[in-house]
Amino acid sequence: DKYAAMALLARVYFFKKDYAKAAEYAGYVIGNSNYELDDDVLALFQAETTTKECIFQLMSTLKNNSSGTLVSFYRKASNGKFGPSQGMWDIVTQDTAIDQRAKKWYAIINGKYYTTKFDQRFVHVTLFRLSEMYLTRAEARLNLGDAAGALADFNKVHTRAGFDPATSVTLNDLYNERLKELAFEGDHFHNLKRLEKDIAGQPYAQI
Repeated sequence: DKYAAMALLARVYFFKKDYAKAAEYAGYVIGNSNYELDDDVLALFQAETTTKECIFQLMSTLKNNSSGTLVSFYRKASNGKFGPSQGMWDIVTQDTAIDQRAKKWYAIINGKYYTTKFDQRFVHVTLFRLSEMYLTRAEARLNLGDAAGALADFNKVHTRAGFDPATSVTLNDLYNERLKELAFEGDHFHNLKRLEKDIAGQPYAQI
């Protein structure tokens, strides 16, 4: 629908560093749609489930499993081939006593790190969700000089994860929050390129 298109535009403009347009389109989705953040961070990653947070998904069924590759790559029961790097693990699990994402989205088995986002074999593959729109608008706002607006958007996601509201927010806070919230959903690679950071030891411009 049109909100999925607006979410796509918000993402594209964000990665192009056009923060005014990113804030505009993310704000349109936030302000005009009926989407809401889920109460439970795990809700969106249950088998064949769509929730009030989801903007657009690829649907999975017993006969047509859109999540097949993700399941084989990450699912614990499939002895997933990939998991968080040490650097990523240190960020996404740094607040395990509070952060519901750290508690529910990650596990260590026999010394190996796993994400549990794709443990359900027939999970729908979410391409856009509302928390991304809040984090996109938050960072765009901060880059545009709107610290109060950035903080309000940041706290929508931050408090849902279990934290008390923050009283201030920095770009580094937003980088880390985005990684914690959207890890393994196709965001981090593109965000590293936007930030002009090396990727797996390779210069971003060469990848």
